[in-house]
Amino acid sequence: MLNTKEDTTLKKWIGTALAAGLLVQTGLGTITANAEETNTNTGQTQVEQSASDAPDIIGVTGTAIDAYTGKVLYAKDADKEMYPASITKVMTAILIKEHLKKDDVITFSKNAASQEASNEQILYHEGEKMSADDAFESLMIVSSNDVAFAFAEKIGGSVKGFAKMMNEKAKELGATHTHFASPNGLPNPDHYTTAHDMALIAREASKYPDIVKKMGLRKAVIKTNERTVTITSPNIIPQANPKAIGGKTGYTNDAQHTLVEILKDGNKKVIAVTMHSTKQGKYDDMNTMSEYAFKHITKETIPLYEKGEIFHIFEFNGEEYPLMLKEEAVLTAEEGKKKNITQEVEWNTKEKEYKKGETVAWLAIKDGKKEIGKFELQTNKTFKTTAVEKQKKKMSNNGEVGPDYPSNSSKSYIWTFTLIFAIPLLTFFGLNTFINQKRRRSRM
Repeated sequence: MLNTKEDTTLKKWIGTALAAGLLVQTGLGTITANAEETNTNTGQTQVEQSASDAPDIIGVTGTAIDAYTGKVLYAKDADKEMYPASITKVMTAILIKEHLKKDDVITFSKNAASQEASNEQILYHEGEKMSADDAFESLMIVSSNDVAFAFAEKIGGSVKGFAKMMNEKAKELGATHTHFASPNGLPNPDHYTTAHDMALIAREASKYPDIVKKMGLRKAVIKTNERTVTITSPNIIPQANPKAIGGKTGYTNDAQHTLVEILKDGNKKVIAVTMHSTKQGKYDDMNTMSEYAFKHITKETIPLYEKGEIFHIFEFNGEEYPLMLKEEAVLTAEEGKKKNITQEVEWNTKEKEYKKGETVAWLAIKDGKKEIGKFELQTNKTFKTTAVEKQKKKMSNNGEVGPDYPSNSSKSYIWTFTLIFAIPLLTFFGLNTFINQKRRRSRM
């Protein structure tokens, strides 16, 4: 296992090596999974584990996957459809981050304020207002059902509209045995998911640093236009599972106890889900599955770019367009040690217009000719394909080797320009030496 210092050094080396080897290539791209990733679109969990050494859990169903690659490491009836209860709010959290800013205002309707209480610490009134960030903390720390409805109405126009967005997102993530009917997970026969689908949803959530942070908060001060209240999390995730960096619990009579956690051990990160467990059993299930999963991760991973990180900014008609990572970009430690790693930008030239959030290009990481990772790049603006065409032409005509990097860019360009000037100089000195030697021989 890499220690912190070794990890930092290796990551810097990778950044420099990648930047120095940048290539820009045009053409169409196909979104492919990381080399280790399980094909989740089939909805089937493929787990490489021996029935004899896999431990049992208290929950009726459960699973643990590698958060970076999506590989299933543990599964117990992971495709069985179950009631999720409040772990539903992990999907709600993803849509909040996709559609709202922290300072957007949330207003409670009569419908939202009348939702069944999930806590007694803070219950909101009709007409009460608060920031999206404070509301988000209330949602994740004390699982506020009223907040979930207020968010749904703000984002989807109605709970029905929001549920449609939830189901579209679930399908996009490969959650093929899932159907959501509400943003909070209260009992509904048309609201169900599986442990595996929930792990895929939580994996997506784990790519948002703010969601993980909020899932790990124990206390917060919530302010509305009417009052200020301090709220405290009722769960014991940090005490029960020390490796957990965030989690979300759930409970209803039908669902019983459910829990999803994001756990980390060194450079390894695991998503674990248990459903229809017991009050204490859900925490025990997390420890059982995660410890088994950590032992069965054969390759450690190194994050290169975070989800939402700006990879490159290009100009068109006097306006700047940032290219941002649509997902977290990672390599395995083994791949990171290779010396012939390069990366290419593959532009999506199929579209006539790119809308906010759509894929503009792909960042392809290669080991020689072999592709070892491919990650989507998006922008936060709408623009025509001509902007991309001009950008490609500019890069080609100016001899630009590739996009700017958020880090290590100065090092990479220093090396690039050093090589540009060094090669002609070395050639000149080599030819000069050869000519001088030839002249000496002719005089002899």
